[in-house]
Amino acid sequence: MFMVSQIFRVVLDADTTQTSFLQVQTEDRLEYTFFPLNHGSLRFRVKAANDAHLALTTGPTESEPMYEIFLGGWGNTKSALRRDRQKPDKAEAETPNVVTADEEREFWIRWTDGNIQVGHGGQATPFLEYSDPDPFPIGHYGVRTGWGATGEWVIEGSRHITTNDALQYQFWPVPCGAMTVDVRCPSNAHIALISSPTPANHEAHPRIEVFIGGWENSRSAIRRDGVKPDRVTAETPAILTDSTFRRFRVKWNNGTVSVLPGGSASAPILEYHDPDPVGVTHIGVRTAWGSSGNWKIKEGDEAGSAPVVSSGISGIQWVDAAGGELPPGAFAGGKDHDCELYIGQAFHNDALLPGKVQPNHKLCYVPWGGDEHPKEEFKVLCGNGLEWIAGSGTEIPPEAVPGGNAEDGETLYIGRVPHEDTITVGKVHPSHGTCYIPYGGSELGFPEYEILVSRSG
Repeated sequence: MFMVSQIFRVVLDADTTQTSFLQVQTEDRLEYTFFPLNHGSLRFRVKAANDAHLALTTGPTESEPMYEIFLGGWGNTKSALRRDRQKPDKAEAETPNVVTADEEREFWIRWTDGNIQVGHGGQATPFLEYSDPDPFPIGHYGVRTGWGATGEWVIEGSRHITTNDALQYQFWPVPCGAMTVDVRCPSNAHIALISSPTPANHEAHPRIEVFIGGWENSRSAIRRDGVKPDRVTAETPAILTDSTFRRFRVKWNNGTVSVLPGGSASAPILEYHDPDPVGVTHIGVRTAWGSSGNWKIKEGDEAGSAPVVSSGISGIQWVDAAGGELPPGAFAGGKDHDCELYIGQAFHNDALLPGKVQPNHKLCYVPWGGDEHPKEEFKVLCGNGLEWIAGSGTEIPPEAVPGGNAEDGETLYIGRVPHEDTITVGKVHPSHGTCYIPYGGSELGFPEYEILVSRSG
C-alpha cells in the first residue's frame, strides 16, 4: 500500500516564486512506487526510521537496468548505491542515523553521463558517487521503505516564478550545472549565475548574466560581472513572446556557459568559455525594460536524453523525433483526414502523455486538462508485434503497452477511437475508465475504445 497526495504549490517569495511538491507515503513493503522524471536530478525530504530506498529506471517498472540507492540501511548505519541488484555495491558509506522517523531529512540525487551522485540537502559534496561505464537513459524514479520502516516523502518538482518589470533578480541555491527554463514574456528575460553566499549583494561578487531577447527582443548576450562589452552576442529577433512559453536550456561546466533553444539536441545560440570560471552558488531570474514574465524552471540535466528509450517490452522502443521527422520503424496507429497518424509521447505539466503524431504538422498532440496540446519535442513508438483490441472502462489487459504516466505516477496506456472520420490515438487513464483523445483543440473522453497490446514474446 502507498498513498500519493495531489501536487501542490508552496509559496516561497511574496507570491512570486512557487515550487511544486509531491507527497508520498510508503508502507513497510519492499515494492517501489514509480513516477516520471523530466530531468537529471531529484531533491526530496524523507522521514523514516531506516531503509529509505530509491530506484532510477528507464521505464515505470522494477526492471533492469536499474540503479538503487539505500539510505539508512543495515539498521540505519550505512548507505549504498547498487546496479541491477548485484553485489558488491558500487558505492557505500558509513552514515549512522542518516534518516529518522522523528523529522524530515533532505537529500539530493543527480546524474549526468553515467555519473550518479547522492548528497545531503545544503551540502555540495556527495557522500555516494559512482561513474557507470555503461550508463542507460533514466526516465523514472521509484521510492519505497522496508525492513520495519514506513516513510513519508516530499519530492520537489519545478519552480514557478513571476517576475515584474524590475531590475531585481530572484535567487535560489544551485543544485547542479544545468536547468531547463520555460519563460513567457515580451522581451528581456535575464538569468544570473553568481558566486556569493549572500545573493542579495550579488553585484559585489563574480557573476555571469545571460540576457535573452534584449534590445527590444532583437538580440541576446552573455555578460561577465556587469562589464561591457558583452562577452558573446547573437542576433535573435522575436526569440521571446508573451503569448506562449519558450524553452531554453542553460548549462555551465568548467567555465563554459551555453544557452540552447528548445532541448539539449539544439545548437547553442550563446556559448562563452570563461578563462576564470565562476564557482556558481546561486541562480537568479528577472525581467525588465518594460517586460514582466512567467517562468517554469527545472534544475538538472534532461532525463532520457539518449535518442532511444526502451519501453520495457521486447521489440518496442520510444525514439526521439528529431525535427519532427518520423524515425524508421514508426508504428502507424490511426488515421487523420489526410494521412496516417502515429503514436507519440511527450511531457506536459509533470505528466508523460501518449498522443497522436501528425506527420504533416511535425507535431505530437497530447490530451490534458480538457485541451489538445501540440508538442514540438516528442518521442515516437517504434516496433512490431503490436495489435489493437477492444477495451472499455477500467479493465486493462496484462499485455497492454504502457504509454506514460499521469502527474501522480499512475500508468497511462495507449488507446484510440473512431471520431469524425478519423481514428485518433490518445491516452487510456485506468482510474478514470476512459480513453482521452486530442481532437480539434479539445480533450475528448470515450468509455469504449481500442487499446494497444504487445503480442511479442
